[in-house]
Amino acid sequence: MAIGLAPCLVFGQFDKGQIYLGGTLSTSIHNTPTVASVSLSNAFEVSPSFNVFLNNRLSLGASIGYSCMKAQVFNPITATVISGTTNTISFSPIARYYLPISSSFFVAFQGQASYSHSNSNIYYASDFGYGINFSPVFIFFPVPRWGIEGTIGAIGYTRTHYASSSTFDNNFILNAGSFSFGVAYYFKRK
Repeated sequence: MAIGLAPCLVFGQFDKGQIYLGGTLSTSIHNTPTVASVSLSNAFEVSPSFNVFLNNRLSLGASIGYSCMKAQVFNPITATVISGTTNTISFSPIARYYLPISSSFFVAFQGQASYSHSNSNIYYASDFGYGINFSPVFIFFPVPRWGIEGTIGAIGYTRTHYASSSTFDNNFILNAGSFSFGVAYYFKRK
């Protein structure tokens, strides 16, 4: 029986030196009413990525991201509105280990370090942060070279330095409710 399943598992394997280009595009809208204030923010993020396979299961690469968040905060006690934009640039080395489920479906375990730098005209600050996280990535190949990717949940750690107040924020993350979606193009090795 194992010999009969071998062609299904080999079809979807990757080759050493094979590369892929991918990325994510996301947007969000947050409306947070509280007792003291109401805040509204709109965010947009794009993160292209590039990876190279070291063997048929392991790839290494990087992602460069840009995000822009426009926010408006109203405080009814002081009757003031603060609004502005925060722009963030990020860089992330990425490692993935792939496990084939079928010829067109894979699960990859992804480790990702990150560094980000933000400039905000809301708080007139330039902040930076770094971190590491791990997440499962589910990859479906509807056709041989195109992969549709979905990530559900993450576990990790981030540290942010706020320049305006010279303070640090440490966060340990266990997030089962996050979801990201992306598309990748897998080049054939020549």
